Amino acid sequence: MQSNIIPEQIEKKWYVVLGWKFIAILFATQFLGKGVYYGILTYVLLPLFRSYGIDSSTYQVLAATATLSWAFNPIIGLLSDKFVIFYYHKKYWMFICTIIGLVGSGIAFEMSPVAVIIGFFLIHLEISTNDLMAESKYT
Repeated sequence: MQSNIIPEQIEKKWYVVLGWKFIAILFATQFLGKGVYYGILTYVLLPLFRSYGIDSSTYQVLAATATLSWAFNPIIGLLSDKFVIFYYHKKYWMFICTIIGLVGSGIAFEMSPVAVIIGFFLIHLEISTNDLMAESKYT
């Protein structure tokens, strides 16, 4: 069956159905958060730990600890569905985790390995929670 819809009509329908705010949230979480921000964090961690003189096996353990927050997604999803903040299931959870990520960014530059791990954990918590909330919104 041949469709008579051209790509411009599909794009216009997405904009009308979803709205610019939702498309902006998707851009921020998927492209900036998971793409750019996560990519930078991944490539910065190894040189940072090398500057502290940490060997590769210890680095693997610390890197796994820094990204452990992705495992909390099921718990965060349940909490966001159970506890509504100001009548919104997702919006304020994303805002709170963004503040947590900003705090983590400040902690990560305290120049000690423990502070870097705590900061990177909080930053990954922000990325994973915002990703989860955006995905749950469009599914």
